[in-house]
Amino acid sequence: MVYPSNITLNLNTRYVLPIPTAQQGDTARVLTFNILNNGVPFSLVGKTVRTKIVKPDNTKCYNDLTITNATNGECILKLTNQILAVAGKVNCQLEIKEGEELLSTIIFSIDVEPSIDISGAVESTNEFTALLNGIIKLDEWDKYFKETSGQIEQKYTVELNNIKSSLEESKDINMSKFLEMSNPTGIEETCINFTDDDGRRTFSTVLRPIFEEKGVRCNLAINPAYVGDENKYTWEELKQLQSEGYEIVSHGYDHKDFDTMTDVQLIEDCEKVKSLFNQHGIDYKNICVLPNNKQGNTNIIKKYYNFCYGNTTTGNSHATLPLDSMRIARCNIEGYTLEQLKARVDNAIANKAYLTFMIHSWMDVFQTEQKQQDIKDLIDYIKSRNIKIVTSSVARSLIGNSIEYGTVNDSNHIIVTNYGKIFQNSTEFKYIGFVSDLNKLPNLYDGNKVTLSRYGSNTPGAPNTSGGWMLTFKDKKDNSNTYTVNIAFSIGNTVNHIYKQTFNNSINLWNTWVQLTGITIAGHNVNINRPITEYPIDTVTINRIPSGSSEITNNKAAVYKTYRFSNDEYSYQEIEDLATHAKRYRNWSVSINNWGSIIQ
Repeated sequence: MVYPSNITLNLNTRYVLPIPTAQQGDTARVLTFNILNNGVPFSLVGKTVRTKIVKPDNTKCYNDLTITNATNGECILKLTNQILAVAGKVNCQLEIKEGEELLSTIIFSIDVEPSIDISGAVESTNEFTALLNGIIKLDEWDKYFKETSGQIEQKYTVELNNIKSSLEESKDINMSKFLEMSNPTGIEETCINFTDDDGRRTFSTVLRPIFEEKGVRCNLAINPAYVGDENKYTWEELKQLQSEGYEIVSHGYDHKDFDTMTDVQLIEDCEKVKSLFNQHGIDYKNICVLPNNKQGNTNIIKKYYNFCYGNTTTGNSHATLPLDSMRIARCNIEGYTLEQLKARVDNAIANKAYLTFMIHSWMDVFQTEQKQQDIKDLIDYIKSRNIKIVTSSVARSLIGNSIEYGTVNDSNHIIVTNYGKIFQNSTEFKYIGFVSDLNKLPNLYDGNKVTLSRYGSNTPGAPNTSGGWMLTFKDKKDNSNTYTVNIAFSIGNTVNHIYKQTFNNSINLWNTWVQLTGITIAGHNVNINRPITEYPIDTVTINRIPSGSSEITNNKAAVYKTYRFSNDEYSYQEIEDLATHAKRYRNWSVSINNWGSIIQ
């Protein structure tokens, strides 16, 4: 039961009517606010609302409000046991925050009437449930899941099935053994990409003809401060390159080292990049090539980017799991022979690694016919080894991290890859075994920990019927306004998926499960030309087609895989001849709303 009191709060009026009244020790009362500005509803879109409260004994509360109608300026405050712990006049003030801007209301009061029997009343203490560091952490987590949940392409393997059978043999699970079983170091699908740094027009004369000839695309690392300068691309030219499939990414605002900047300067740099790219219609995919490989404050960088390149090395120069998404190794190819570069490719394949080549097309070495021929031959060699050459956003969807709590280099981290592999080095991790009901509230779980659990077939509240594994992220020790996320990894005979579920504190219930990734084996379907909209998002759909059914397959028996991403610009089909296992590809064209031509 909930007993609301409605309050109209005008930002330009000194008085609040009516003055709310509550009973000491109650826990079922809420205040519903209608916030006005000069008599007009004040929009709360993109804003947060919190309240500062001073009780009669001078103890304080600092709590979050729940926005119920942002457009009409409506929000609610739950009157907690602590807010109503002391009889008398409780002074309150709302804080409305948007980014770094803060707007405070006038101070108003709540009359708390004494209870007849307060023997069971709680002792009045401070209640800071909305501390700034908690707010920042919540915002970071929310931003992370919004940006990454639509980018995951899972290729789930048999390891979890092996784990399932092993765990059924023993109740006393050895966690380190489990993690060892589930976490081979190799990346599921080796891929390679090229990046040309600095945005100079020499790319069009040196590298672009090569990539056009070979039918592949690369990244262009751009400093927005220098766009349009002499020998640098203009914004219109960058948009044209983007429309042709080349991926524009950040290289910092003006190529200054991140680790020489103060936190304020680094935030300013990232904000300038974000603003200019957005202003000119460039989707930089929240990807950055770190200027001079200098990282700076990782906590700030992670707020603006979720995939960063740096750490140029002369060693293996490839990335294996768990991926350090804030400092991905690159290979600078300018000083190496073709045979040495081929060896790098072979090494990446042998180690199931991610390899990215760094190029500065404006350097003299790349103006030579020999070096240009080396790049052509290198691309041909990569293709001969059946390795995909992709842009960074595609690489991120293939080998990135779906969950990243800390980084590889942090003493405490939990990382779950897009393929469901778990890596942990943390005291903040707990295994609780089987869970019989997934509808249980977050108080089942320890705060500030990542909890691993199992669920069987047909478990209430589960996202699937076959059973699986679940990771629960809970960011507070108590259950007040906690931010809790479930990630479920299903186990099935043919179809395996990853799901996400968040907890809704305002209604004290779990939100609906959302499928993030998966492979769907859909069986026969002779209509290979059906539009991309008929395929599930962020899922690989596998169909087989018999001989004589389609000219697209040369009327041969074939299997075709449809890779659909949240951004259909990157969606494509892979068509494999069952007799020869030769593969061909075609992209979905957003501009013509149809499939493009076949690429051998």
